[in-house]
Amino acid sequence: MTTEEKSKLIIELMSSQKSDRERIDSLMDKLDRMTESQLAANEASTLLHGQLSELMHLLKDKEDAYRLLQSEKEALAEQLKVNRKTLYGSKSQKGISKKKDNKRSKEEDKDHFDGSPESISQDDEQSGENCPQAQSPSSPAKEIRMYRQGVEYRTMKAGKSVSHRSDMGKLPKEA
Repeated sequence: MTTEEKSKLIIELMSSQKSDRERIDSLMDKLDRMTESQLAANEASTLLHGQLSELMHLLKDKEDAYRLLQSEKEALAEQLKVNRKTLYGSKSQKGISKKKDNKRSKEEDKDHFDGSPESISQDDEQSGENCPQAQSPSSPAKEIRMYRQGVEYRTMKAGKSVSHRSDMGKLPKEA
């Protein structure tokens, strides 16, 4: 091998080394850019993961609050239903309750009172035992209300009666 060949070989090796070095530098730049983008993506991923966990926590709190409000709504709806049901009671305003718990016969309601003097005295004795006012001597037997003296209620009667006289001769014979 001659010096010229050696020199051409050296120049060729130098040029290939130079091109390899340029290629390595460009690959290193590319690698640096990819590493930076990977780091940025990791930071963004970490940030998004933190936001996601925070949003999941908020969602859980809202679901708990929703369940609580739902149960309160159901309780209030039930209470409203009961209140509406018992607001007016029955349609009758006469004091007759819907449920007749105490079903007594007519004889039991009379308490064995038949109008005789014996039943009157028995009735007084029984009411005296049960009545707390009769046991205390300081209370009057019956409170007298002066403003009610002489007051009468007119029920099922007309105020004035009017008599209409008719000629009986003009009525038909069948009537």
